[in-house]
Amino acid sequence: MRLTNPSTTPVDLTLDFTDEQGLSFSPSTILHVDAMSHLSLYITQLPFSPGQGSVGERNFVRISSPGPAISVVGLLARYNERGDFLITTTPAIPEDGIASTGPLYIPHIVDGGGYTTQLVLFPASGQTAGTTLAGTVEYFHQSGTPMVLPTR
Repeated sequence: MRLTNPSTTPVDLTLDFTDEQGLSFSPSTILHVDAMSHLSLYITQLPFSPGQGSVGERNFVRISSPGPAISVVGLLARYNERGDFLITTTPAIPEDGIASTGPLYIPHIVDGGGYTTQLVLFPASGQTAGTTLAGTVEYFHQSGTPMVLPTR
């Protein structure tokens, strides 16, 4: 994860950790980022209370800034079965934005050759845990014809 403070004022960021149900599993962590500076670290480098859960594949980090806006980039890095190093970005979603009700398009989904695509859907607002997320997912071939895609 890379946290950037582009302002001329230092900032203390609050990181809250929740599981996929929106339940907190660790006390908040405070990170200081100097003015015009950045902080790069792996999420496993953050302090977690023993017995309070652990960092897993479907946990969320909420980053709050009491002052200036910050920039956040999440990176997911893994080694696959062949030992290849794979890396991808994970988006940071601002909770104060207005949700779009229009269709969203994902132009490329991979399933084969040792690669898969995983989509994690969650409400991108400060809604409470247990909020229902509803929608329709449709898949199409390159030709534009409907396609049935097996889910796991």
